[in-house]
Amino acid sequence: MNKFIISFNNSKSSDKKSIFRKFVYFTISLLFLTIILYVGFYVLLFLIIFFGVKYCINFLKNL
Repeated sequence: MNKFIISFNNSKSSDKKSIFRKFVYFTISLLFLTIILYVGFYVLLFLIIFFGVKYCINFLKNL
């Protein structure tokens, strides 16, 4: 009976650990996703501004 209780407690703690690990992986992946989205957004913004300024300068030179 004691062995059964000990094994049951062990399984419970391992379940908690696995749930915690899944939660940690989920938060880390979410963090990476948000960082990638932010970086991608700012890179896109920078490229639009850079090429827009370049195009404007060329346009003004042609005038």
